[in-house]
Amino acid sequence: MKNKCRLAVLVTHPIQYYYRLYRELERHPEIEPIVFYCWKGGVEKPHYDPTFKSRIKWDLPLLEGYRYRFLRNLYPRPFRPAGRFLNPGIVPALIAGRYDAVFVWGYDYLTAWLAFLAAAVSRTPVFLGGSVISRTHRPLLTRVLKKGVLHPLCGRVSAIFSECGRNAGYYVSHGADPEKVFWVPAAVDNDYFQEQARLLGPRKEELKRDLGIPPLRPAFLFVGRLDPRKRVIDLLEAYRGLGDHPAASLVFVGEGEQRRDLERLIDRYRLPNVVITGFKNQTELPRYFAAGDVFVLPSEYDPSPRALNEAMNFALPVIVSDGVGTAGDLVVDGENGLIFPVGDTGILSDRMRRLLDSPGLRQDMGVRARERVSEWSYRKGVEEIFRALRSLPGS
Repeated sequence: MKNKCRLAVLVTHPIQYYYRLYRELERHPEIEPIVFYCWKGGVEKPHYDPTFKSRIKWDLPLLEGYRYRFLRNLYPRPFRPAGRFLNPGIVPALIAGRYDAVFVWGYDYLTAWLAFLAAAVSRTPVFLGGSVISRTHRPLLTRVLKKGVLHPLCGRVSAIFSECGRNAGYYVSHGADPEKVFWVPAAVDNDYFQEQARLLGPRKEELKRDLGIPPLRPAFLFVGRLDPRKRVIDLLEAYRGLGDHPAASLVFVGEGEQRRDLERLIDRYRLPNVVITGFKNQTELPRYFAAGDVFVLPSEYDPSPRALNEAMNFALPVIVSDGVGTAGDLVVDGENGLIFPVGDTGILSDRMRRLLDSPGLRQDMGVRARERVSEWSYRKGVEEIFRALRSLPGS
C-alpha cells in the first residue's frame, strides 16, 4: 500500500486492557488509527461501577500515545442494561472521515448499529470484534433473535477479530466466513508484568506477610469481580473441601455483590487464612500476583479474562473452569494448568489438592504458562489487523 491505511476504531469507553493495542497501532508505519469513545468513564474522574460496587478511576495512562475523540453520549445512564450508549456523532464522523475501515468493538449497544449504518452509507468496510463465546443454555427466543440479527451482520463484515478460539467459533457459528477471521489475541502488557514478576518475585514471603497469611503456605489466588458469574462461592467451597489437607491460604482480590456472602461463609465455616482485599487498581495488582502460588478462575461465563494472562506472566499455574473462553488454547489442560467443569466444586477441590501436593508440578506448569502467554501479545494483534487491512479490495 502506498499510503497509510486510515482506521477508525469504535469502542464504548477507555478500557485498561485495550489502550496498549491502540498505541501499537499508532506506531505501525502503515496504519493511521483514531479511536472514537462513547463515554469518558473512569479516566477523568471516579465513576461508580455497579459490577465492582466501587467508585473507580483507572491509574493507567489510558489516553496517551494515540489519537482519540470522545463522542457526545445522549444516553443518560451508560451502564444500565438497554442501549447504554447513544452517540449520533459517529455517523457524520465516519461518513466525513473516508476511512479505509472501521473496527467496531461489540454489537450490543446503539452506537455500534449507528456505526454499521454509517459504514453502509459511506461504503466503508467493517471489522467486527468483541469478547463473547457461545453459551450452552440460552432461551429459545434469545437464540432466534441472535440468529436473525447476527447472521446477516457476520455475513456482511469484511473481517472478524477473534480473541481466542472459542470467540472465533462463536462468530463462525453465526455466519462468519472462517477465511475472514483474524486472531487479535486477548492480551495484556506481557513485558510489564514479566518485569514486575522479576522485581517482586524475591519478596514473595514479605508480600504474604503483608496480606496476613503465613509466608510458607501456598496461596490460591483469585482476581476479579466478586459476583455470581465468577462463581467465587464455588472457590470458597472448594477451599473448604481441602479439609485437613496440608495447609494453604486463599486470597480474593476484588470487590462485588457477593463479598458479604463470602464473609458470612468464612465466619460460619471458621476458615483460616482467607483474605478479601477489596478492589485494587491496575498498578497495585502485581504485588498480589507475586504473593500467589496458584491462580484459580471458576467462572460460569468469562470469554477472555485478562487476569488470567496477568497471572501466567507471573509464572503461576492456573486452574480454570470450562466456562472460561481462553481455556483450551491459552490454557492447555495438564501442561500449563488444569481445567474443570463449571460448578463442580468437588473436582475443583481435587485440582487444588493436586497442585498443593506437588510443588514441582506447580513450578513446571508455571514456567510453561509464562511461555504460552508470551505468544499472546499486542504486537501479534496489530500484525493481524494490518493483514485484514491488506486483504481489502484495492489494498
